[in-house]
Amino acid sequence: MQELAEGPLVVDGDWHQLGQVLMNLVVNAQDAMPGGGTLTVRTLSQGAWIGVEVRDTGVGIPEEIRPMLFEPFFTTKPAWRGTGLGLAVVHGIVAAHRGRVEVESQLGQGSCFQVWLPRSTRQLSPATARSEAPRSPQGQGQRVLSVEDEPMAREALSVALAALGYQITAVGSAEQALSLPDLAQFQILLTDFGLPGMTGLELAACLVARVPHLKVVLMSGYDPEMATLNGKFQVAPFFLQKPFSVAEQAHTLARIAVQ
Repeated sequence: MQELAEGPLVVDGDWHQLGQVLMNLVVNAQDAMPGGGTLTVRTLSQGAWIGVEVRDTGVGIPEEIRPMLFEPFFTTKPAWRGTGLGLAVVHGIVAAHRGRVEVESQLGQGSCFQVWLPRSTRQLSPATARSEAPRSPQGQGQRVLSVEDEPMAREALSVALAALGYQITAVGSAEQALSLPDLAQFQILLTDFGLPGMTGLELAACLVARVPHLKVVLMSGYDPEMATLNGKFQVAPFFLQKPFSVAEQAHTLARIAVQ
């Protein structure tokens, strides 16, 4: 069920990232109602702020765990149902847009999440707002092999890449990547430099030897000059300095498409 406030509600932001916020909240609400219930989405307007509310009639959240809701990896779900990153992603995106998330819940009566964002000072029609809002470059379904040994980072990358329009296969080591069948299906390798065992750069060299068309993006918290093999071989023309934003990631992958 949805209930919409009157008039256009305009914010300055990346609508794909904000769409991810709404999707995560809706999925979270659905999971809170294993026996069914009512999920209500409302838009809100309050002075200099506009918001979206996702309310469910599910099991509710115990008071003692509410302070941990937005911590990465915190989850009350079984391991096969999720990693506990959904609300952490919500919090990160909303904070990056200078907003806030408010939570109300009662055991056995459901939960309510409200996301509040600063209202845009620009006077735009809904159509113009959509066309002029900052937007990250989108993928066209390219297949990306993502290699990241840190589970939290691996999950966050997968969520962001899927939201940007890429098809993702994510693994946690070079060995797992090399053992995948049909490596030629991938157009892009996105790999961390500091993998256990074989480094990301060594992995890239192995994969490019097998799949010459593969484009490589190397991620590292170190200086880009360290992204060499034996101090001289540079296999990755694209480099993402950690930490990086979703927008930086989107623009880097978009540059690959024109190479």
